Amino acid sequence: MQKKEIGQLLSLKKRLSDFKLLALDMDGTSLDSSGKLPIELINFVNRENFGDLIIVFATGRMPLAVYNSLERLNISKVVISHNGAVISNLENGKCYYENHVPSEIVQFSIELHKRFQVPLHLNLTNEVITDKITSMSKEYAKHLGINIKKGELSTIEETVISLLFLSEKSELDNILRQIMDKFKNFSYVLIPDKSFWLLQILPENTSKGEGVTHFAKILNILKEDIISFGDSYNDIEMLLNSGIGIAMGNSCEELKEIADYITLSNDENGVLKALQNLLL
Repeated sequence: MQKKEIGQLLSLKKRLSDFKLLALDMDGTSLDSSGKLPIELINFVNRENFGDLIIVFATGRMPLAVYNSLERLNISKVVISHNGAVISNLENGKCYYENHVPSEIVQFSIELHKRFQVPLHLNLTNEVITDKITSMSKEYAKHLGINIKKGELSTIEETVISLLFLSEKSELDNILRQIMDKFKNFSYVLIPDKSFWLLQILPENTSKGEGVTHFAKILNILKEDIISFGDSYNDIEMLLNSGIGIAMGNSCEELKEIADYITLSNDENGVLKALQNLLL
């Protein structure tokens, strides 16, 4: 499919108010490179009337790391978090969906962490636990605006939503092979961060695409009535599961290949520009 520049959204018969669900990735998409929501996007979303359109964040972040951005927008307080493993309303605490990593995979991952000395975070619903707070852990926590707790990983009794290894890609590739050789019942995301890579081990059949689809089914919304924005590998399924999938100008090439449209980068207010096109 030949890619279309964002200006060609004007040729669509649908306007933004004709869609029912808008799913927005956060980091690298809605947020600029400093991790902030552009004030122009905030003002636009809070000012315009989108009809019955429901706007949600679909993110790899945990719910706690979404609050600061969400409270600045007059949108739905439902968040698709943990890359689709949790769907919850941050205003009233209602949980629509939650899944977790099987305990045997958690324990094996802890063994790999100790054997190869690769930093590992256990992601609970709204907490991050690690046994050693490294420079990568500090950078990750600062970027998300969260605190990381130190504790013995093998004694954690709470349900683990996902696991996060932080390292160079070659080391994470090795970790992933080890887990794949032993288990089949899990999903994963391997994406670059600013100065290192992240390998997130997720519950089986978990992705942002599955999360958006699950929430859409709850609301009786069809695929063709969904529009989504993303920038990285963990957004591929979400864009494919949408009627219109829009990649950022700063997206990985793999996402641009499957996207319907490509907008400007997150530092050029790409989300805002696309939404403005859909209002014309």
